[in-house]
Amino acid sequence: MSHAAISKAADGTYNPGAITLLAKRSQGTKSPTNYSGRFKIETTTDNNTWTEVSGVSSTDRNNYTYTIPQKVNDVDIVAVRCSLYLAGGTTTLLDQQTIPIVSDGADGADAYTVILTNESHTFAGGTSAALEANTECSVIAYKGSTQVYASIGTITGQPTGMYTTIYDNYGLNSRFRVLVTPEMTEKSGTLTIPITVDGKIFTKQFTYSLALTGSKGRGITSVVNMYLASSSSIVPDKSDPDWTETVQTIDATKKYLWNYEIIYYDSGLPDETNPVIIGVYKAGQISNLKPLYFKTRTSPDDVPVDYDFPFP
Repeated sequence: MSHAAISKAADGTYNPGAITLLAKRSQGTKSPTNYSGRFKIETTTDNNTWTEVSGVSSTDRNNYTYTIPQKVNDVDIVAVRCSLYLAGGTTTLLDQQTIPIVSDGADGADAYTVILTNESHTFAGGTSAALEANTECSVIAYKGSTQVYASIGTITGQPTGMYTTIYDNYGLNSRFRVLVTPEMTEKSGTLTIPITVDGKIFTKQFTYSLALTGSKGRGITSVVNMYLASSSSIVPDKSDPDWTETVQTIDATKKYLWNYEIIYYDSGLPDETNPVIIGVYKAGQISNLKPLYFKTRTSPDDVPVDYDFPFP
């Protein structure tokens, strides 16, 4: 998320005027990588009823930029809620954050706003327990439109195998980390986080869930090939919006045809392979490629590279 809060000026303009959502995933101790899932954006005028922004959740995306509207049905909005779901639909929630719109009130009437930068998180699991992983959440507090110090109290609600650690407490970047280990079997729950701002106590909640793979492992349900024609032989970023599911034409300028695969399973998160060059322009062009696959119930990291079994 590009911003944790949006400031509204007296003339009604927003700073920033737009927010950018970026999806990442982390498996075990590996560094986060880009992930294409379903974003869902909602707005509220009363912090109670939420209205979905149409067109956003219709397709899988790695990133999305949303311009903040001043009003919904002629009423000022007070917050934007951004959710990330498992690729393919809006059933399995992976992450969620609410972005408040803050502004200065009349003298002596500034309200406090306290937010978590990560309100909900889904941890990957094996057949019956969590895989070791962690996620971080910052606490951001405002008085009116001015950010103020916040202090995190004792966090409660951790099941066996889940541990929380507080960092940089009582500051502008107070945060906590949630670590899960293979001892954790609790499929879902809620952590309670007490936060003190200017002597006032606020209570926030962090929800978690565990995505298990099933006792028989995971089977591949589909593979989506992504293609990119590029002038460079340097590995391109998968967040580049020019990637398409159709084979792109290469020519003397864009000589390299790149490809990576998004592998969907019957449970859990999909995997993405690393981009590789599958064609180089010489005197013609590449067309009608036929990707080849084979079934596996092992990690994509263990997949051999020279199998030629067609995908069933």
